[in-house]
Amino acid sequence: QQFTMKFSFFALLLPVAASAKNLRIPTTTADEECCSGACTVEGEEKYYSIDTRHDLCGECCMKPEDYNLYHIFERGLKKAEDGDLSPCTTLNYPKYTETVTHGAGPIKMTLDLYDHADKAGAGECCSGACTVEGEEKYYSVDTRHDLCGECCMKPEDYNLYHIFERGLKKAEDGDLSPCTTLNYPKYTETVTHGAGPIKMTLDLYDHADAKLCAFPLQDDGTCSDDTELCEYSEGNVECCTQGEMCIPNVGCRC
Repeated sequence: QQFTMKFSFFALLLPVAASAKNLRIPTTTADEECCSGACTVEGEEKYYSIDTRHDLCGECCMKPEDYNLYHIFERGLKKAEDGDLSPCTTLNYPKYTETVTHGAGPIKMTLDLYDHADKAGAGECCSGACTVEGEEKYYSVDTRHDLCGECCMKPEDYNLYHIFERGLKKAEDGDLSPCTTLNYPKYTETVTHGAGPIKMTLDLYDHADAKLCAFPLQDDGTCSDDTELCEYSEGNVECCTQGEMCIPNVGCRC
C-alpha cells in the first residue's frame, strides 16, 4: 500500500515490467538518505520529481542516459539545476521523511522523500503564494455555513472541481489571501474533501469575530454537560456548544 499511496514515482512500472497480473512490485525502505547532497557514483546526476497528489518531493541519483526510460513512468521527473544539490529544499520540501526503493529487477530506483517543514494538517496548506509549479490560488465562500476556503490547483482542473463546487473562483492576480480580502481572516483548520483522484485539500477561514463553539474532549474522553459530541470525520471528534451545528469535514460551527 505504501508503494501506491506514499509516492507516485514509478507507479506505472507494475503493468509494464510485470507480466504476471497479480505480481506486486515491492517497495523497501532504508534508515538513511541515499541521495543527500552531491551524487557519489561516477556518471550519476541529481534528479527530482514533485508528487502533487500527496505533496511530497523525491530526489534520486541516476545516469542521464537512463532519463528517457524513467521519464515514461514519472512525467514530472526533472534534472536538478546545475549546482543545486538539494532541489527539494529549493522547492520548499526541506524535511527528510524516508528513503524508499520502488520497482524490481533492472527497473528500480532508490530515492529520498521530502516533505514541507510544516505539513498540512498541522497548519495551513495554502497560505500565501502556491508553491507547486503550475498551481494557482482558488477560493470559494460557503454561504450556508459562512466560511471561506482557499486551495491551490492547476487551472486545467477547474472545470472538473467546479462541477462539485459551483462557487469556486480564481483569485484576482496578486491576491494571495482572497479569504482575508473577503473579510474571512481567521484561519480555522485545513481539511481534505473528496476521495481517490478527485479530492482537494483546502484551508478554511472564518470572520475575525467568530465565536468559539468547539471544545476538545475532557480527560475521560467525553464532552462536558453543556456540549455535544461531534464526529465530523472518521476518527476526528470535538465537542460543540449545545444547539450549534456539527458539519461533516468541518466540525462545530457557531
